[in-house]
Order: sequence, then C-alpha cells, then structure tokens
Amino acid sequence: PQGTKFGEELGDKRRIAAGDIIQFLWCKFEGKKPDGSWYNMTAGDESSEGMHTGIAFKVHDPNGTRVTVLEQNIGAVKKVTRRDYVFSDLKSGSYQVFRA
Repeated sequence: PQGTKFGEELGDKRRIAAGDIIQFLWCKFEGKKPDGSWYNMTAGDESSEGMHTGIAFKVHDPNGTRVTVLEQNIGAVKKVTRRDYVFSDLKSGSYQVFRA
C-alpha cells in the first residue's frame, strides 16, 4: 500500500516479529474462530483514507499467520488495545510489514 514508510520493509512477511510495524490498507478479514463461530473485522476505513497502523505484540506461530497487534482508534476507542489478526483470513486489501 501507499503511505508512510516505517524503516526496512520485510520482503517475507512470514518473518514478522514482535515490535514490527504493520501498515494496513483497506483490509478486510473474515474466518472461523477457534470455537467454530465466524468473525469479520477491518483495518483501515474512510476516516483514515483506508490506512491503519499497528505494532506486532506477539507472534503466535512460526509462519506469522496469527499475530496480536497493539493499535488504537478502532471503533472510536482512542486508547491502545490488543487485537488478533489471522493473516490467512485476509479477504481484501493489503498490508506491509516494517522493521525499524
């Protein structure tokens, strides 16, 4: 996506590590939760021209598929929150991973 560059871009997104910066652009995720129910969520909306930035907090698997991200300004919540992203559930949009 176009936007701010936050250091060295990782060519292999599977190398994501805690502390890396994730720049989302119009991302939509949907998939199954561990309990079998379905979820959907977005990262980037009209108020931010589709861009959203988060910081990888915890990588849950060696392929970087599921990552807990620290972020703010989600659904009008201004404080920093944690949210899990399952990157294999990305249905549209794009993202970049940067290491400072």
